[in-house]
Amino acid sequence: MLKGYKYRIYPNKEQQIKMNQFFGCCRFVYNKCIEWYSNAYKSWKENGNDIGKTPLLTEFKKEYEFLKECDNAALAYSRSNFERAIKDFIKSKNGKRKGKRLGFPQFKSKHKSKMTYKTCDAHGGIRFIDNSHIKLPKMGLVKCIKHRDFNGIIKAVTVEMKPSGKYYISVMVECNNNSQSYVNKLNNKNNLNVVGLDMSLSDFVISSHEEDNTIIKYVRNYRKNEKHLSKLQRKLSRKEKGSKNRMKSKRRLAILHEKIVNQRKDFITKTAIYFARKYDVIVLEDINLQNMSRTLHLGKSVNDLGFGEFRTILEQKCEEYDTTIIYANKWYPSSKMCSSCGSINKSLRLSDREWVCTECGTLLYRDLNAAINLEQYFLINYNTAGTAEINACGDNVTTLRSFVMQVLSMKQEAPSFMWV
Repeated sequence: MLKGYKYRIYPNKEQQIKMNQFFGCCRFVYNKCIEWYSNAYKSWKENGNDIGKTPLLTEFKKEYEFLKECDNAALAYSRSNFERAIKDFIKSKNGKRKGKRLGFPQFKSKHKSKMTYKTCDAHGGIRFIDNSHIKLPKMGLVKCIKHRDFNGIIKAVTVEMKPSGKYYISVMVECNNNSQSYVNKLNNKNNLNVVGLDMSLSDFVISSHEEDNTIIKYVRNYRKNEKHLSKLQRKLSRKEKGSKNRMKSKRRLAILHEKIVNQRKDFITKTAIYFARKYDVIVLEDINLQNMSRTLHLGKSVNDLGFGEFRTILEQKCEEYDTTIIYANKWYPSSKMCSSCGSINKSLRLSDREWVCTECGTLLYRDLNAAINLEQYFLINYNTAGTAEINACGDNVTTLRSFVMQVLSMKQEAPSFMWV
């Protein structure tokens, strides 16, 4: 299993200049590859000539000698990124790629593109020294704060400079999954611990187990700092373009944006780890977050909560802790169905946060009722007996257990990568 660990680094002035040169060289190679492909494509269209293969790095280095000073692995990654972008573009054009249709790869701008490059660990060239420094190819020892250890082999490192001026490294490590296997979870428990999670704009996420809802309390970081952001944005707009005061104001704004992003990601990661460790099966709604932010005029709230990022991180953590995620059918009426009797309230509106069932008279809270229905969705669809009864030997195999074992076998076959 591949995991990613992120650390902050503190390069000196010489190392900062060299890193900025590496950023520029990788961007230069990517743009040159796009220029070559566009010319080859025009030649193929006009004269029928073969497009051929992407030029090798040796050809670029003969023409542009400043590329010899850059890390060769970083340039190779930049070239492979271009080839991947072209393949995705062709697949999208032919209708063989899922998701949004992609256009032709664009040139990377010096001012707008991310300042980053990736390099690999060739012959043990990348390693930590005394938890205070990291050795990088053609960079030497760089001061680093290794705030957490890992057990595994370093495969690659990505160096990045944020708009705030801070430098970070992301270390890709190959390690074994030491968490308890799902088979042991099944054998050690009489019943599977199942939870339904409903996305909520007011409370971020509502669990079908009420004790979880008292623990998880989300602070709207963007809304909280919105006035401060607008104030800094107004100050930035008044500064003269190209002046040092404008650069200072731009950096203050970038620092605040980075703080909001880090606060949101910290909360989302801790919440995902909490549910992945505690439960065996997690049931979520299969909702289209992009359409949700567009149609309901809730784009700012949806983006502030980070539902998409939460689902991505939750999937990664569930894979690490051997927890199964199930997405309920998007047409499943989790909010409109009564969790007590199963009747459906067709006249329920989005503004109705509480409602009384006309069949059984139960007072229902909309989000909590939806979370309970999601938990019942799993029990109904994947376990015909209601709950899985497993004896000490594990002989009584139910529909639920066979389903879980099937999911587990698919997990072991597929390669995985996660950020922690």
